[in-house]
Amino acid sequence: MRAYPPDAIALAMPVATGLAAAALAFLAGLAGIIGWCAQERRRLLRRLRAERDRLAAQERELEWAAAAEERFRIAGEMHDVVAHGVAS
Repeated sequence: MRAYPPDAIALAMPVATGLAAAALAFLAGLAGIIGWCAQERRRLLRRLRAERDRLAAQERELEWAAAAEERFRIAGEMHDVVAHGVAS
């Protein structure tokens, strides 16, 4: 194994320490970005599910209103038929 002079090791330490610190900072930043993306995805999914539920409820209300309107129309027609039959 090659022996390095003590001053060469002392010069290399700050560079190695700086690289390690830069790598740690990069990994911490990357972890932060990944965490933020995961949180935003969860928020988006919650909003989309809420919107889906709201639209489903609105669709049920529209279907109920359309059915009620149809029943009202049929009742009016039946009333006319019966009224004309009784009047004749």
